Amino acid sequence: MSRYDRFIVAAFLSVAVLVLLAVLPATASAALADEPPVPPVYPGADRVPESARYGGAVIHPDEELCKDCEVDPEAVAPVQAATAGGPDAFGYTFLDSDEPNGPIYVFIDISDSGTQVFLFDDSYTDAIPLGFDFPFYGEIRSEIHIGSNGLIGFAPDSLWSLSNSCPLPDEFPPNEIIALQWDDLLPAASGSIAYQSFGRCPYGESEACWIVQYTDMLHFNFYPVGTFQAILFQGGDVLLQYADPGLFGGGSATMGIENGAGTVGLTYACNTENALAAE
Repeated sequence: MSRYDRFIVAAFLSVAVLVLLAVLPATASAALADEPPVPPVYPGADRVPESARYGGAVIHPDEELCKDCEVDPEAVAPVQAATAGGPDAFGYTFLDSDEPNGPIYVFIDISDSGTQVFLFDDSYTDAIPLGFDFPFYGEIRSEIHIGSNGLIGFAPDSLWSLSNSCPLPDEFPPNEIIALQWDDLLPAASGSIAYQSFGRCPYGESEACWIVQYTDMLHFNFYPVGTFQAILFQGGDVLLQYADPGLFGGGSATMGIENGAGTVGLTYACNTENALAAE
């Protein structure tokens, strides 16, 4: 197997990223960690606004609850989404679905068939078996953790982090991660998270794969972040797909990958409004 695996990211309707590592455009339960952080009390915790209960359509959040939904472009310098990028120091590259040889967007909905994950705010799961050995930055991993804030990782250290690194790599933990849409999310208030392992992947039908899907996610400020998934293929490729890019299209989030030391990584986009929106 070549070290030049692909990282694929697929975005809303027409954008995908393939990382060699490739990234493609697309839309994508376990016990909590032994001592998850105590979830904070937030305004409106007992009522999710009806305007946030959408299905496949981007809607405006409830203005009463969402008083701070604007993305501050001055907070952190954004990284604009590119249709191709890399290689990083390890050899990963990415292509998105706008490239001639980029990935094809085929969203594999596992919201009903997958194992449901129930996470508090700023928390993560225990280790979940992938069902196969997965190569990632020279290491072989057979288990993974799912974080509540739109990222998954092979080490639980700080995987609960609500503050996204922009850009990747960043030595400050969490490290050894795959960031689907790393932001301050609120899965306990709306939507669902599910995962499923396949001996023969429904995407491509050529090898085993593991899928995690975040459905109808909300930001902590109660605006919609969308529906998205990551597909990890046994051969080492990663595909990110976005069925719904959310209100700001990833505007305050990070999408990319990073090694265990936080010294090598790739950023598809971060803190860039409409980075995941169709053009």
